[in-house]
Amino acid sequence: AIFRTPIDLSSSPILKSTSLQIVYPNGDRAVGGCALSAMSVQTAPQISYKSHVGDSYYTLIMSDPDALWLLMDEYVHWVVINIPGDQVS
Repeated sequence: AIFRTPIDLSSSPILKSTSLQIVYPNGDRAVGGCALSAMSVQTAPQISYKSHVGDSYYTLIMSDPDALWLLMDEYVHWVVINIPGDQVS
């Protein structure tokens, strides 16, 4: 859809976000903009976050915004949807 005036989505429940803690078994942490070696990320990380009050569902997206090796702007590795609260496992 194309809108002529900006839409105020500040109260939209869809736009709520929270901080993630992502720690790999070797102790490496994924922090915005950091580079991790292929050896560091061979096993699944422990992911945790504080969920909002209520019946919230979350989506996690693992992407590589610098996927120049694929001649793409961004490469999406995986997507997990409908995570109830903070029940990431």
